[in-house]
Amino acid sequence: MAVPNGSAGFWYLGIDLGTTHLSAALFDRLTCQLYPLYWYPLGSPGSDPTFRLPSQVYLRSQGWWLHQFKPLLLPGIAGTNLRENPWDPGMHPTVVPLELLNRKRAKREVVLRSHGRSLGLSDLLDGLSGLLATIAAAGVAPLAQADGLPVVEVASGSGRSRLLPSASSPRRHAVATLSSALTMATPSAAIGGAAGLEPERFHEAIAQLRGIIVSFPGSWPDSYCFNIRESILSAKLVQEPSQVLFVENAIAAWLSVLPGVGGERVTIPSVLSRQFHPQEGPGASWHRSRAVGTRYGLAIDSGATMTELALVAVPENLEQLSESHFKTRSFPYGGQGLDQDIICQLFWTEAVRRENRGYWYLGCDLELPRPGEPDGVRRMQLQQRLLEHQVGRELLAAAEAVKLALQERDVYPVTVGEFRWTFAHRELQSLVVEPFLNFLNQALNELLIETGLSAIAIERAVCTGGTAQSPSLRGWMRQKLPNATLIADPPRGNRGSGSSRIAFGLAALPLYPRVLDLNRQQYGDYFLLAELLRAITDERPRSLGEIVALVERRGIHGRSLGSRIQGFLQGDLPPGLSSRVNSAVPMPSVAATTEYPLTPEIPLFEQIEGTYRVNREQSRRLLQYLQAIATTTHQHFEEPLLLYLSEFLTPQRHHSENFYR
Repeated sequence: MAVPNGSAGFWYLGIDLGTTHLSAALFDRLTCQLYPLYWYPLGSPGSDPTFRLPSQVYLRSQGWWLHQFKPLLLPGIAGTNLRENPWDPGMHPTVVPLELLNRKRAKREVVLRSHGRSLGLSDLLDGLSGLLATIAAAGVAPLAQADGLPVVEVASGSGRSRLLPSASSPRRHAVATLSSALTMATPSAAIGGAAGLEPERFHEAIAQLRGIIVSFPGSWPDSYCFNIRESILSAKLVQEPSQVLFVENAIAAWLSVLPGVGGERVTIPSVLSRQFHPQEGPGASWHRSRAVGTRYGLAIDSGATMTELALVAVPENLEQLSESHFKTRSFPYGGQGLDQDIICQLFWTEAVRRENRGYWYLGCDLELPRPGEPDGVRRMQLQQRLLEHQVGRELLAAAEAVKLALQERDVYPVTVGEFRWTFAHRELQSLVVEPFLNFLNQALNELLIETGLSAIAIERAVCTGGTAQSPSLRGWMRQKLPNATLIADPPRGNRGSGSSRIAFGLAALPLYPRVLDLNRQQYGDYFLLAELLRAITDERPRSLGEIVALVERRGIHGRSLGSRIQGFLQGDLPPGLSSRVNSAVPMPSVAATTEYPLTPEIPLFEQIEGTYRVNREQSRRLLQYLQAIATTTHQHFEEPLLLYLSEFLTPQRHHSENFYR
């Protein structure tokens, strides 16, 4: 990994990309100091900074804003790197015309359905790149103000936006070129910095990032990680795909409460440190007073769409903390599921359903989800139906208002169209909240049984996420874990409440590199599947062991990947390759115009009495598809992410000045 000359630190960026908001934090490995990022909306110099940037993207090709886009990153993969784009001044002049390029890309494009409209997955990735580019823009814009440099204006659908300084440095030119290409609309363009870090140092840190660590739900397919990595590379935050790594949300939440390794102490040198970060508040002396022995902890992250749990057995030496010390569970239910259940259980009562009234033609032909449970396919269909209609969006807004209001009141009136209701706190608890807590309790019990632990053995519990701020959930945790000290996020309205605990844990990953799932980081599903197909050069039936041996001859650690290879052989393929959907992970709807490389009626691998035989025609089409995708991606499917990863995991050790005394 190339490191810029004159590096003032070993900088890493943690990005917590949530369904509703994005949060980020910088970590200086030299000093073990964390700096939460903040943003200012452009054109509002007197406004207060925010530590949570709304997760909404502007689709340039269609001229509209897209919210709640995170699940849309699952159904396939796409590219953002238009290396054939003749408008890029760095490209060779004899290139394919842009119109032809777009038509070529359309043949392999995944077309999504959301909010009643169709959009290409590549358009979504372009918009996400624009959202992420606000970090790079923030790293440059403060210098423009300090140095008196002119500011580049970029056209947008709603006028012109002040984004970046005009300067001759390559870094500034790259970011300015990117922003001009994205033409972000004014509401998404923002500048800011990092709390406690001077603007000049912030600019240097962003320009010299050694790695970016992103949160992700561990149960989601590799298509999500591929698309996030592609958008980060397009935003030019880092240069190499291997510099973008992923850690599960609940594990990152636990990392946020660890003090450091080798006597180092993680600190936040800003006003937020005394108000928010766990190592500066109550219980900060936990690890300092417990040098010997192992303790058990639990982390729960419950956000808008997912709830994730991680049980951890903390080793005596924190430097040995690894992936093997964690056991995780996740399920697709969170604040969004609560809102849906409020609609189904409170708005659409049995009387309303019997009379076929009050559905507004939204759900009368849908099977309603079971309250408190993931029930993924039904919930995905219901959410898409609600988002497609204005009245559906009004119902979702009303449900969220009920959910928040009844945490503090006994009754709450709400009106949607001609319908008026008054709900009581006890109704919300019995019909909506308690079913969710019962399911959560069941998930934790299964995790405890798997690990052989009891609830009374857990001594620390971390609780984070918007849904986890519910007094009911925290009350359940205190009852379920009687011996645990609860570490929770500050209440809404507190100055530190916008800072993401998960972003802190992600940024500090270089202290605990063993936590990474190396196989998943190095061998993405699409790369591994391509290697599998390249390894099998004929249609002779082979056993699983023989196929693994063929893969190992190509330099892949096949035995450690045996379960994933077996999944491919049995038809569990990554998303976007066939119209066949894995019901274990509910997918957003895909438009009928999407063309898949594989015919679903013809299996890629045929099972014959315990052996597997590849279909050569299907294999050829799939490899051609991946090769075509690679023409517009920063990532490729030829090599694993090994070249730079080892250096990221074993950085030169530097001791902080903040030793424990």
